[in-house]
Amino acid sequence: MTESTNQHPRILYFANRPIAQTGLQSFVDELRDEFDLVEVQVHASQDSRKFLEAFDAEITSRLKEAACDIIALDLCAFDSRWVSKIILGIADRHRSIPLLTVIPDRLHAATALDAGAVEYVACDNISHSVLRHAFYSAIARNSIGESSRLVESEVRRLIDENIDGMLVVNETGKVLFANRSAEMLLGRSHEELVGSDFGSPSADEDSCEVNIVRERGTEFETLTVEIRYSEIEWAGETAYLETLRDVTDYRQDLDDAVESTRQRDQFLSTLSHELRNPLATMSYASELLKRRMSGLDEQLTFTIETIGRQVQHMKRLLDDLLDISRVWQGKIKLETSPFDMIELLQDITRELDPRFEQKSQTLTVELPATTAPVDGDKSRLRQVFSNLLSNAAKYTPNEGSIHVSAEVAAGTILVQVRDNGDGIADDNLQSIFDPFVQLKHRTHTKESGLGIGLAVVKKLTELHGGSIVASSDGPGRGSTFRLTFPLLDPSQPLEESVAPKPRARRNDYSETVLVVEDLDALRYVTRCNVESLGYDVIEASDGEEALHQIERREPRIAIVDIGLPKLDGWEVAKRVRRSRPPEELFLIALTGYGQKHHLLQSRQSGFDVHLTKPINLEELGRVLDEAAALQTANGEDG
Repeated sequence: MTESTNQHPRILYFANRPIAQTGLQSFVDELRDEFDLVEVQVHASQDSRKFLEAFDAEITSRLKEAACDIIALDLCAFDSRWVSKIILGIADRHRSIPLLTVIPDRLHAATALDAGAVEYVACDNISHSVLRHAFYSAIARNSIGESSRLVESEVRRLIDENIDGMLVVNETGKVLFANRSAEMLLGRSHEELVGSDFGSPSADEDSCEVNIVRERGTEFETLTVEIRYSEIEWAGETAYLETLRDVTDYRQDLDDAVESTRQRDQFLSTLSHELRNPLATMSYASELLKRRMSGLDEQLTFTIETIGRQVQHMKRLLDDLLDISRVWQGKIKLETSPFDMIELLQDITRELDPRFEQKSQTLTVELPATTAPVDGDKSRLRQVFSNLLSNAAKYTPNEGSIHVSAEVAAGTILVQVRDNGDGIADDNLQSIFDPFVQLKHRTHTKESGLGIGLAVVKKLTELHGGSIVASSDGPGRGSTFRLTFPLLDPSQPLEESVAPKPRARRNDYSETVLVVEDLDALRYVTRCNVESLGYDVIEASDGEEALHQIERREPRIAIVDIGLPKLDGWEVAKRVRRSRPPEELFLIALTGYGQKHHLLQSRQSGFDVHLTKPINLEELGRVLDEAAALQTANGEDG
């Protein structure tokens, strides 16, 4: 490696063009008088592994030209997962070079520093002077003690001008040097600090946070200060450079963000329950009407079918909203098993074919005549491809075309969903995977979404060890989504696909079902639907009445809502189970509460099945038939 002949510090920087129009790129020209800034141009691939490989190759090539003092990365356009992956990868590959990052905001600071950055600048607080001081701070940390690079007077100047507080302490914790920023931060003069005992760093840590009480006139204030340690040589002796940064506002912002997240999650949980009840009422009413459509005129038939379609659309929007909440919380858990991806794709395209027929669109499917064994959550991957195909149908005009293909090679399966619809502008190809991003589309559609489906698709794909990339020749020229997943060993046994049997109306069990629901309209339509399935029904509108009906009428199946007055559904189940085991009374929770912890609580309370509103009538019929058959068998055994 040859040394740089430029007298200015040499910085390799990545500005994420053309996405980043602010951040590091906007200050480059202003800083060229003090720094030799060399841009590292790498395509911002959505595959972090490929991005890091390309970035590493470019940096290695630049380092062969001349040494550099720091590497600067503008990561303002990336989410926290990318920030961590990129910093970890670059810091691991080039450990001898300090890494400075420009991050979206101070809430990403912990992620950046933990991953290996020595310095950061928040994009929401960036300026010419802040960036300049950050560069010098990173250079100072790498240069202290290296007499071949900088003389001690220059080191002192770099420390003294740094925007962060900086102390040099010896091994016993005695302060040898303090810069002006440290004096201001600690509220003490240079004379008071030098020679004082500041404490020696812990041998097990390279950073810590402490609360410092600072005197301001007649008042005192408590600051949270982050201290980072670096071992250096000072005046021929071992010493430590301690960098002090006031993170009081950052910690408060973090606490506020945590509380905001808690409130958001609570709101979404409540929203889910409150919306699912009216949604269930409409769904069951439309199901009831559909079962009695025979003989109705064309206008009424169309109206009933429209209600059913719109209810399903609302249900999908609600499911997307809850899924993005789980993505934010990192609570999406996969229930994996080996299965054939080709078979799954065949099933999905068959199921969705009627949707394309409605718009006279042509769906072509090109799948290899082989198996593609993957270890995945079949329902979640069904959600991924259903979302992509539904989007293709939505944003492709009438009589347009959609093409689905798959290729199996080198231990992976590549699935492509291509259409000749609206297309995507270049500067939106990455942002479409961000939550709540909605693009303007040429195709008129009344089925607008929330802009969160693709964010969920990307997360689910990555959780399966896969990747997804979007491409387009531009607006009006269609788009292609390419998804890659790792394959299992072909010898791995696969899950057998069993198609659900259509339910036939059953009248041979003669079972009475207790329906417990506090909303009158929902209770009524639930009763009507259960009766249409061939069962007798009794009702209760609250938890206490439910227990009374169970004691007096002794039903062997009960459908119980959770959010009941007087006693909630979980308490009803607990009290029932004290005297009646599942062999005597089969308990079905039918509720708007559908998160994992709700399912667990239902199981612990004594419910045999937990169903989330609104449930398809066919599915409810199957559950009731299985319960009735089980109760009949138990009665015969008894």
